[in-house]
Amino acid sequence: MLENESTLGEIFSESDMSEHRKQLKEIPLTKTKKYLEDIAFELEMESLGAPVMPDDIFALYVELFEDISFCLKKGSYHFVASLYSKVNKLSDSQKNQLLDIFVVNFSQYDGLDFRLWVCSFIAKCYSNETALGVFESFAEKYEFDVIADVLVALETIMYRLKKEGLETQRAVLLYKKILQKDA
Repeated sequence: MLENESTLGEIFSESDMSEHRKQLKEIPLTKTKKYLEDIAFELEMESLGAPVMPDDIFALYVELFEDISFCLKKGSYHFVASLYSKVNKLSDSQKNQLLDIFVVNFSQYDGLDFRLWVCSFIAKCYSNETALGVFESFAEKYEFDVIADVLVALETIMYRLKKEGLETQRAVLLYKKILQKDA
């Protein structure tokens, strides 16, 4: 019985993914932000009852985050934001795949909102060690205008650490290094 329910859920979900893909190909020129927010919310709700992130839903997130033209659209950040509450449902493999996509495409993501959400996602959803390593590599590669949003993410990490220690010192030094790029 449970097996049949799972199969029916997968069929229902595949149908919904087709509908979401269709909607995402028909993004209106006006009220784009609200349109994308609604689709992101629907996608988030579809994975609500699942104990792990369904592959078909995750595949859609991957498609979207790899599509730079989509990520440049006003409101596309809602798809990153919708993953916040679902991060515990992501497998290690899925988390690694997302991180790879975000790192590879980071400089191409434009606009304050999308980069900010990506930085916040990395800071909140990965270990401090991983997040600091990613942000250090960004600081080496990019100018201030590309990495300014990392500062907000570093503040999140420093707040979470709330103590003296090597990770805190590392975060503070990186924060200062990025600020110096703005000088």
